Amino acid sequence: MISTNRRRTQTPDTWKEGQARKKLGEVAEQACTSGPQKITRRGKLVAVVVDLKTWNEMNSKRKSKKTDRIAKGKPR
Repeated sequence: MISTNRRRTQTPDTWKEGQARKKLGEVAEQACTSGPQKITRRGKLVAVVVDLKTWNEMNSKRKSKKTDRIAKGKPR
């Protein structure tokens, strides 16, 4: 009988929730040195850890888009 339930393999940038909780310092360090780190729960993506520089860049882009909408008189 062939099983259709295949375990998903974890990639170097993906952590299971419990593993990420136990190794939060390592997850944060990897985010700073290797890029965004994904966290899964029961095989589904639930969070992404990014370094502060990336976070600030993402927020500044989001804020500028919101400012543009307000300036054009378009509410959210």
